[in-house]
Amino acid sequence: LNNIERIRLPAGTSTQVGEWMIMVEHRGGSSQRFSIVLAADATLIPKADLTTFGNSILPSSYTPLVGDLVSVSLAWHNQGTLASGAYRIQVEDVTEGSILYDSNRSSLEGGELDSVSFFTQFSTTGIHTLRLSLDTSNQVPELNDGVGGVNNNVLDVDIEVTAQGLRVVFLQDDGSIPQSTADRDAAAYVEMDVRNETGLSLPFVVMHEGTGERPVSLTVSGVQEPDLIYPAILNSPEDQWSRTVNESGPFTLSGQGTENDTVYLQLDLEDLSAALDGSTERFARAGTFVVDVTARYQNQPTVSHTQRLTFIIDQVDSVDVVPSGTVGVEAQPGGSTGFSIGVRNTGNSAAQYTMSCTSASQWQIMLGNSNSSTLEFEPLNILQDLSMGVNVFVPGVSNGQPAAGLIDQITCVVTSPTDPTLNHVEVVDVVVSELRSFKSDLYGPSGAVGPGALAAPVYANTGDVVYYNHTISNDGNIEMGFTVTLERGNPSWAAQMSYLDQTSSTNLNLNLPAGQSADVQLMLVVPETAREGNSNTYTLRVEHSAQSFTLNTTSLVVSDNLDVQLEQTEAGIVSAVVGENFTFVELNVLNTGNADLDLEWSYGLAPDGWTVNYANPPSFVGVLSQANVVVAILPPNQTDAGTGFDLPLYVNASNDGRFVTSELVVRVEVPESDFAGISTDESSAPLLFIPRDGSAQQTFTLVNEGNQPLSGTLRAEVRDSEGMVLSDRKVTVSPSSITELGVGQSIDVVGKVMPDSDAEDGRYQLVIVFTSDSNVVIEFAADTSVSAQQSSGGLLNMSPWIAYPLLAAVAVAMVIAARRLKSSAKVTDSGTDLVSPDAHTNPDHLGTRRDEALDISHSVNDMASGEVSQDEIAAALAQSMDMPVPLASA
Repeated sequence: LNNIERIRLPAGTSTQVGEWMIMVEHRGGSSQRFSIVLAADATLIPKADLTTFGNSILPSSYTPLVGDLVSVSLAWHNQGTLASGAYRIQVEDVTEGSILYDSNRSSLEGGELDSVSFFTQFSTTGIHTLRLSLDTSNQVPELNDGVGGVNNNVLDVDIEVTAQGLRVVFLQDDGSIPQSTADRDAAAYVEMDVRNETGLSLPFVVMHEGTGERPVSLTVSGVQEPDLIYPAILNSPEDQWSRTVNESGPFTLSGQGTENDTVYLQLDLEDLSAALDGSTERFARAGTFVVDVTARYQNQPTVSHTQRLTFIIDQVDSVDVVPSGTVGVEAQPGGSTGFSIGVRNTGNSAAQYTMSCTSASQWQIMLGNSNSSTLEFEPLNILQDLSMGVNVFVPGVSNGQPAAGLIDQITCVVTSPTDPTLNHVEVVDVVVSELRSFKSDLYGPSGAVGPGALAAPVYANTGDVVYYNHTISNDGNIEMGFTVTLERGNPSWAAQMSYLDQTSSTNLNLNLPAGQSADVQLMLVVPETAREGNSNTYTLRVEHSAQSFTLNTTSLVVSDNLDVQLEQTEAGIVSAVVGENFTFVELNVLNTGNADLDLEWSYGLAPDGWTVNYANPPSFVGVLSQANVVVAILPPNQTDAGTGFDLPLYVNASNDGRFVTSELVVRVEVPESDFAGISTDESSAPLLFIPRDGSAQQTFTLVNEGNQPLSGTLRAEVRDSEGMVLSDRKVTVSPSSITELGVGQSIDVVGKVMPDSDAEDGRYQLVIVFTSDSNVVIEFAADTSVSAQQSSGGLLNMSPWIAYPLLAAVAVAMVIAARRLKSSAKVTDSGTDLVSPDAHTNPDHLGTRRDEALDISHSVNDMASGEVSQDEIAAALAQSMDMPVPLASA
């Protein structure tokens, strides 16, 4: 409960500056903690403030008789925030002008009370005004006193002192009349047996202490209840009471000491709200109650006496606690259940009760509309009842717990802050019911797939195998069985599910204990025939029952994957041997994507003098196909052994404007190599037209073009165009061996041909063959032929004037043929210069075109086919001579 108080200043107030005091009062029956927030343009001033209140002067009787001893109780408190220090108080009878009490008091702390009692007597009748004054010497700086603020240090109370003549006295328990003031006060103070009685019957007497016979009337006030804070204020009780006196009067009493000076009466008080004879007892309400009995002269009302009867009804703490809805209390995990506990106050005062509930399994409990397991009931009046709901929350399933059938005990204890003996316990069993719950999650190559409507497709390449994990979790608290079904949009795409030892392309069965999970592995295959953009949809259904199932959906899409790989067939370092032959490196180009690829080839920069080229590389490769590629590498002559470099090879693949490149780096190194170059003077051809049974020789130069000293053997032979060695002529070579010829050094080699007399006509080749110690064979060929003339005299048996011109023509032809001879060791490869740019040729072309271009043997053989006869010579001469002009006819 929040209280907000605003201070409003009247209009026209001249100033709003001053000292203000805030007072907080609690009128409840028990202590109450509170906090206060003050919003003001103000400064807290700690000061003391001694003050009186309504009951600061409390006499034992407000209508004492003259000469009676009256007890006066004084009380006051310091409502400030600072201790008061020493101060002085006085009680004055203003009517008589006398000081009844004067005392110096020690310091009183802020918020504390102080009290004192004293006895006094009054000798005169009438109204006496009693005045209590605090800090009479003005020793204490206060917020409110006679100097400043509101003077709250003074309180006046009037009492009426009556003359002696009548006295009302309640009898003691033994029926005797008490004689002393203390005994009379004790007799007027009684306790009621509330558990067995609903009222009181109290005997009392009216005694005449005057002279003469007097008529006396008697009045009895209603039952009243003093205020708890201000006892001088009498309130009407909540219960309804009746009061009766056995005789109503008036009574005639004789003078004191005579026979009829006293009348014996009985006062009956009955609580009409109480009842002890029903099914439910209703006790009289607890509290302190008073009844004033007054006797007065009927013809002189100022002579009277009032005796206050005070009776106490003790508190009865009694409560009925009744649970309801405690049978069959159950709930699923994650749910809640509850029951009620009703409390009825069967005591005799408003009571407050506290209920606290606990769970043996530490489950959450909420009482009523709160979120606490401990709650105080609203204060209950007599026979009022209230039902408190107990809400029990069963925790969600974790690892299969709480299991179905588990029983948890809920213990509720009802206590009362006003009755330490009250301790009522109720125990209720809460049963965990079955929860059949599960979930399935599909995980792909990139993680969780998610809901089917939002799931992104998984892109895969042709021929790929895509793996999924389908996780099924039993989130319930009881074992559950499942059927897992796989449906494919295109059944031609292969798929397989596997779980433990089960494999299937359509469905699997499995059982899961509570709290357990299982992973079903899914293997989806993209067929080789799939092309870019093809797709397939897969639906996984996990079914526990016809009404309980989950669906997970995913799709595979063949991606627009361009991928090409360039691989070396035989991995390792490429050894490029120095020689006349290329070193060939075999490569594979693989189209690992799903689109046809056009290929373009290139390579990185090789060192100076090296020859690198592709041999007929493929310009196209199909999907998931491969092609062979050959790279020809030729190092320059005399390259040092151990020389090496990294040769980058590139293939650029394209499809419809999209490109992908693959690179392969090949390590090329030169090993120790034997190689020789053989050449001869191209300006002479001494081996042509060798006479039969004659001989001719030609000098050749052999150079070590390798990278290590050269040793080996030499031999020579004559071969025809088909490579067959001729046996109709002898051939020699000198020297026949070479030993440790240094790199770059040369040596002259002489080849000699000696035809037999029956040597065949035609052009043949003298082949000089060098075989190194490492079995490297180098050959060099020079044209050779024998003379076509088989002379019977002169040149071809012709006349000199015919033979000499013919011989000159043959010599010219031989010179031209000799100049066209080329050295095999110094050949300049210009073949690629004759090829169109970006075209590729077969590097294995040396020798063939040259041989064909230089092969004139057939024409020679046609021109010199043998001996010319005499008739042929004569016919030729006749054709060249001028014939005589024929004669004209007559």
